[in-house]
Amino acid sequence: MITQVDHVIINCPDLGAMATIYGECLGFAVTDGGRHKGLGTRNLMVEFPLTFLELLGEDEEAPSPHERFASDPGPQSFLLRTNSLAEDLDHLQDAGFEVAGPIRYQRQGEDGEPRILHVGRVVGLEEGLGITLVEPEGQAGLRRSVVHPNSAYDLGRLAASSVDPSAVAAAYRAMGIPVDVGHGGSFVAVVGETAISVGPAAPETGCRTGVTEIALRARSLSSVERYLSEHHVSFTIGRPADRRDEVLQVQECNGSDVSYLSFFVS
Repeated sequence: MITQVDHVIINCPDLGAMATIYGECLGFAVTDGGRHKGLGTRNLMVEFPLTFLELLGEDEEAPSPHERFASDPGPQSFLLRTNSLAEDLDHLQDAGFEVAGPIRYQRQGEDGEPRILHVGRVVGLEEGLGITLVEPEGQAGLRRSVVHPNSAYDLGRLAASSVDPSAVAAAYRAMGIPVDVGHGGSFVAVVGETAISVGPAAPETGCRTGVTEIALRARSLSSVERYLSEHHVSFTIGRPADRRDEVLQVQECNGSDVSYLSFFVS
């Protein structure tokens, strides 16, 4: 059964610089995730009680560089957590989807101990839209209780774009996730405490697919505003037409575009 959004992946051409942006400028407590065995990557984490943002970059000890971090920076994808991976993959197959997995992955934690994940995904749908499933083994699924100076405490909303939202919605239904279909095939689904909206990829963005917005719950919007102002981060505050709550939208930080990030209180 799908239980929550496991994590959101953010590509970082310069992992050290992004650690400074997220830590010092944006006010998150950034923790070391570790190295991914055999993949040539490493990560940093912005942790919440049930999920995390993964700042993913090249392992400086890797033998060859990963060009994707420079060519496509920013938010990329999100993965869903399940407590019964094999069963969910069976449901997807029964609904006519081709699947891959379960596959066992291992990374080295910051304490030097291995973290093991079992991963499966739908084949033929674009990656990045929650059609990759994760079932952690043992401590790999545990999140630390982290206090963020900006008062953010949870992942509230994700927005993403797809070349075929209706196919993604069908995969969600096969996994037992209710979806509310809207105009043009776009849909909204609630997974755990996170609302996920997926719409058609826009031609003006080159039909880029994947995550387009990360909206975080904060205990106090004024705390976020005060922290960002003190650290010279540009932002706007307003109430979008499709939202009932006021939203603080980050714009730019240290020359990096972080306009995909926003905060709200609920």
